Amino acid sequence: ISVLDINASGTVVRSLDQLYAQAKCCRILLQDRAKHLALLSGGMFPHTARQQSRSDKPPLYVPWEQAANDVDGEYAAAIAWAPLKPVKRAIDKALNHYVG
Repeated sequence: ISVLDINASGTVVRSLDQLYAQAKCCRILLQDRAKHLALLSGGMFPHTARQQSRSDKPPLYVPWEQAANDVDGEYAAAIAWAPLKPVKRAIDKALNHYVG
């Protein structure tokens, strides 16, 4: 991702709404890529139960191979995917970066 983002028609993207729409699409593609790489390498993803508990216990992870082959979808549903930043936080970061 660059500072100067250009959309499919070749014009510069100046709308936060458009950037968020692109981010949602990219998120899906990047998650699919992460799943593929995890399947090839025996990778794991964080489990939602341990993310919510805030305990002193070590993090719990779901092996992607197990989640991908789960017929019920129980393991795949338990993965804690990273969310997109809230719009307010994205604006704060942009202002801090570009305005100072």
